[in-house]
Amino acid sequence: MTMASNKIKKKIDPEVLWLERLGFFDVIAAFVRKPFSDRTVYFGENGETRLARYALAFIERRKMHLKILPLSLSLENESARMETLVYKVNQDMHACAEDLFAAYMSGRTSRLKSVFRCYMAGALRSRVAFAVVVEYRSKPMIGTRHIIRFTRHPMNRVLCHLYRRRGFAVKEYMGMSAYIVSIGRLLNFLASVIRSKVLSAPPPSNIPEIKPSIWIEYDHESFIDLAFWEESAKRKCFDIIYYLDRKNATISPEITNSIEKEGALWIDTRLKSIASNLSTVQMIALIKEFIRSDDRPFWLRFFDFEYNFWSLIYAALFKKYKVKILIQHQDTSWKQGVQVAAMESAGGIMIGFHWSSYPARMGIDHFFPYHVFFVWGKLISDILQPYDSKCRHVLPSGVWIQKDDVELKELRDRLKTFKFAFTIFDSTVSYNIHQTPSSLSRFYLLLLELLEKNASWGTVIKNKMGELDKISELPGGRDIVRRFQLLIDAGRVFFLSSMTSPVTAAALTDISVCYGLNSAGIVAGTYGHRVLHWDCAGWLLHPFYKDRGQKIAYRVLEELGSAITAASNGDSSIGDFSKWRQSFNHFEDFNADSRVGRFIGKFMEDIVKTGDVDSSLDSAVWQYKETNMIDDSFPRVETTEGAA
Repeated sequence: MTMASNKIKKKIDPEVLWLERLGFFDVIAAFVRKPFSDRTVYFGENGETRLARYALAFIERRKMHLKILPLSLSLENESARMETLVYKVNQDMHACAEDLFAAYMSGRTSRLKSVFRCYMAGALRSRVAFAVVVEYRSKPMIGTRHIIRFTRHPMNRVLCHLYRRRGFAVKEYMGMSAYIVSIGRLLNFLASVIRSKVLSAPPPSNIPEIKPSIWIEYDHESFIDLAFWEESAKRKCFDIIYYLDRKNATISPEITNSIEKEGALWIDTRLKSIASNLSTVQMIALIKEFIRSDDRPFWLRFFDFEYNFWSLIYAALFKKYKVKILIQHQDTSWKQGVQVAAMESAGGIMIGFHWSSYPARMGIDHFFPYHVFFVWGKLISDILQPYDSKCRHVLPSGVWIQKDDVELKELRDRLKTFKFAFTIFDSTVSYNIHQTPSSLSRFYLLLLELLEKNASWGTVIKNKMGELDKISELPGGRDIVRRFQLLIDAGRVFFLSSMTSPVTAAALTDISVCYGLNSAGIVAGTYGHRVLHWDCAGWLLHPFYKDRGQKIAYRVLEELGSAITAASNGDSSIGDFSKWRQSFNHFEDFNADSRVGRFIGKFMEDIVKTGDVDSSLDSAVWQYKETNMIDDSFPRVETTEGAA
């Protein structure tokens, strides 16, 4: 009797199956198991296949309800006292990397490990984020067996071990798609080299002659101007060349003509255009290394191949074109580590610019391997330094932002007729990050409610999406758009172009109201404007929260609404950014362009004369610190293996 009871109890013990994605056979399996088990299935939001959706709909129409539910993958934390799950994702990513190093890479250099951290993050981050959400959601389910099933990937081993140690049963989907994709990439590399050898043509460009140069990554879709310093750098001895290699890079006459109209030079550096820089002998050596018989797992073989493949190509390319400074802003690309090593091989340096306000110490998916990294101020430097960023020099530049000459006098005069006006800055959202469409919808609904209650208020909206109709894609978005349209028709709400400077937008009104800990709001604050942030995610380790008296960042949406109302009634302490201006903008001026331009001009003048990259860099850094009176709060970070 006892044994029978135990068997029955075992059958009805509750369990939860957490699926990264929901397939057709998962639905069928849940249907078959329904009479025999108490299992609930959760699948990652937006992760069901088309056949799975059809199967679920078919079963639901026949009233055969299954406990299959979507799992929100949001990394926001709505509790005011709880922090964003991004912190936990970063911790687990770091733990996975350390486990891989201990098992397979103990003899590798510090430089290579830093590159691999970022490489691994690109492969595993979405999987780790899914697991973190699962762990968080499962905590209240006491007495329940939990099973996680991941999409198969060559590097899953460490992730599976990590969550087994935490009490989860861990499984993987059958399939070889990740391996097939990797082999396909390898074959594409080989095909690109062969094709380039057959065609034997140099990369498309308008470079008239090769001489010492600065290469700047070109992105036609970005508002970030990486050449903001250009007018302050003396260009007698070098060229400035825009290189095109981003995934969204389309080398069309429209793009190249727009560059040439500015009197600039450009070069196509996509793989198919530069693969010829790899010799046949080098290619054969890479293949031999890839297939060499040893105990390396597949993923490590492929990493070694890809790292060495790009290193050889970039080193030859940069040397051939006499590149002395490389500037780009792909913060989450592991190839930065390859490029910085290639620049050293070619006798140059890599420079980075901090261009967005980081809300926290960044995870291993962000990578800063520069020889020189210019940041706005000490607060950003403090966030970067504790992590293994591997910058040789971190220097303050002050805030730099692309200036615009938009004439908004008519709008400014109209806004002065209101008793109170505020500027709205929203931000990027997605279902699986720390800012979601749902929370952005709630943000807009609060502001609409305030506007509708206060007929003497007006507002300006600088929408990240660029147009009002895009807001309709949010939950309840059609109603939000309808209500905004009524206020637009009444002359109380005004939309600005997404390309308008946040400083220009903030200057139009009494205070700025931001969704998230928003870079636009931080920049506006450094320019002396009042600013409020709704911290929808929960960045509780941010320095703002160390100051209990601060009235800038709010975790609770209703408290943000109360702060806006208090500001409208004349409370000037609301949104006062004066205490933080110097932390974010080291020099409390807006001359970053001239400072950085003189640094670059000095380095280029010296290296062209001497050819000695180390002495030229040291001299330029010393002069920069002396001229700008920079003390040891911005330390020099030495490494024995170069900048990365």
